[in-house]
Amino acid sequence: MVNTVFVVHTVFVCKNYLIHLISRYKALGISFGSSRFPKDACKICNTSCAQPRQVGNVKWIKPTEGIFKCNIDASFSHLYNRLGIRVCIRDDVGTFVLAKTEWFTPVCDVHVGETFGLLSALELIHQLHFEPIDFELDAKKVIDSFFIYTS
Repeated sequence: MVNTVFVVHTVFVCKNYLIHLISRYKALGISFGSSRFPKDACKICNTSCAQPRQVGNVKWIKPTEGIFKCNIDASFSHLYNRLGIRVCIRDDVGTFVLAKTEWFTPVCDVHVGETFGLLSALELIHQLHFEPIDFELDAKKVIDSFFIYTS
């Protein structure tokens, strides 16, 4: 019960912090993939399991010239009760710039873990002043919950 309360509280705090950071980054010209921005972040907590993802032909896509690209992914170990976060930043020609890994306990649902990954990446970008930057993550549910297309 205590771990569940902690995770729910942490997701709530992260959601509010993400909305604040994303609004701030939007003003600085930092984009999130297809020009997506905050919508209804509360939807992130509404379901418990994500569908298994299908892996096809994966290829890194370059960002626009002069823009960094931040790839984010999460891993889940039920055996060790841990969530792993991986962040990798490359420049516009694909040259490695920086990477970060973190581990958290307890393991959580996929969409919550991917949200922690986005938060971790935003904090890193903020600390190191990398801008402009594009973010890429493979959690469609997280992207759809936090962003809408802008015209």
